Amino acid sequence: MARLILGLDEGFLRLGLVLDEGFLRLGLVINDGDGIDYSDHFTTTRFFASSTEAFNWAYEIGLRLGFGIKKSSNKKVGRNTNLRQRYFVCRMGGKGPVNKDADSLMRFDDEELAYIDAQVRAHVRPAIISAGLHQRNPEKSRPNRRQIYNRSQKVRVEERDGRNPAQQMLALAVQHKYVHYWVTDQETDELTHVFMAHPEAVKMFRSYYYVVQIDSTYKTNEYRLPLVEMVGVTPVGKSFVIAYALVTHESEEKYLWVLRKLKALLNDVVQPIAIVTDCEGGLLNAIPIVFPDSSHLLCLWHIYSNVETKALDITKQDNWAKHVTFNLFTAVVEAETEDKFNVAWGKLAREWAGVAAYIERQWFPHLEKWAKYRTNNITHFGNTSTSRVESAHANLKRWLNSAKPAIDSIGVGFIL
Repeated sequence: MARLILGLDEGFLRLGLVLDEGFLRLGLVINDGDGIDYSDHFTTTRFFASSTEAFNWAYEIGLRLGFGIKKSSNKKVGRNTNLRQRYFVCRMGGKGPVNKDADSLMRFDDEELAYIDAQVRAHVRPAIISAGLHQRNPEKSRPNRRQIYNRSQKVRVEERDGRNPAQQMLALAVQHKYVHYWVTDQETDELTHVFMAHPEAVKMFRSYYYVVQIDSTYKTNEYRLPLVEMVGVTPVGKSFVIAYALVTHESEEKYLWVLRKLKALLNDVVQPIAIVTDCEGGLLNAIPIVFPDSSHLLCLWHIYSNVETKALDITKQDNWAKHVTFNLFTAVVEAETEDKFNVAWGKLAREWAGVAAYIERQWFPHLEKWAKYRTNNITHFGNTSTSRVESAHANLKRWLNSAKPAIDSIGVGFIL
């Protein structure tokens, strides 16, 4: 006879089912766990025609006991047998106490649903929504995050009113009067380019066009499209998001499209004085084409990071790599005259020829974009890195609450 298990393993409920003569039979063994013996609830001599049937049976019992159950591993029993053992585990996964109030775990009243819906629309994180519900009614057990996620999905589906996520994103742009452009593939009708700018952001950009930081980020949508953010700076040092763009990949062609839409916001009257980016090849080539009169600066943080990595590869010691980068190379970067630049560079080249060869090969072709004695005559308000746009990335991702949200969630983010 095959051994059939239900156990409490590492603090959470674990069910095991073993294929026995073409059927699934459920039995149990109780081990140390949360100190509660669930044997009587799951003891049965019943045969199950499939693991799905057995799961549904166990799931209903779990609900009555106050915990959810999910499918886990599927293991072969022994070497010379076709028997397989299927495990189900408590959804809490050993990370929290077993919820004993089944009704409050699985059901919300109308007031609670209205509260959840309002929080979901405000992009409050599921953990905070759960805590808020518990604070409103401490007598009821706290719902798990999956319930909040499921309700969140339902709210968004209702808001779409039959539209797919891409259509919903564009509908939101129209509803809130965004300046927006999009391109679709003529053969597949798939969305390939999207550009959006809030009307108030456009007004600010036309007033404070002096410095623009541009950078792309990932993990903002379920299609894994790069998101390009463009951030402006006021004369008093405040940042504002000018526009967002989604493209299928980072290339010169895609960046040309994005930059031309950015330029259109200014009505060809003026151009940014300085544009700060990292050393992405497509962007490097596209900027002088679209903004020939703007100065292009490279992010010093990215340059220092690359130089330090190369220095560590050459010196093999962290302290020496930091010395080369943040003492010798910093003296090169910060030199305010060409003579001082040459002196600092000569010192670095004599002491660390390998690192100097890398810098000369990789960064000297862009000297006018990072050397202080070349950039000092550019009005950049001290913006020599893309830290402002990196902060904008972080703010957006906190708003999205997910690495793979539906694309219309980004549309909602544009409205902030």
